[in-house]
Amino acid sequence: MTEDSPAYGGRRSRGSSSDIHKQIGARLRGLRQSKGMSVLLVSERSGVPAAGINLIESGVGDPSISTLDRLARALDIGLVVFLEK
Repeated sequence: MTEDSPAYGGRRSRGSSSDIHKQIGARLRGLRQSKGMSVLLVSERSGVPAAGINLIESGVGDPSISTLDRLARALDIGLVVFLEK
């Protein structure tokens, strides 16, 4: 399995992380923590590997819309929440 594999939550961004990747990662971590959920629990509920969630939360992962949708469902939130300012 490569870092570009969907099992890792999408592609890894090349070079420095963009602001949107950092925003999504911070939003994911904040929502997950506010709901008292561990990375492992979100992983089990979403089918996204814990390593992929960690990459996304750190702002390095480049998650697909499908991956974000699976994470949103696991957190019981709307997909658009990841993109709100």
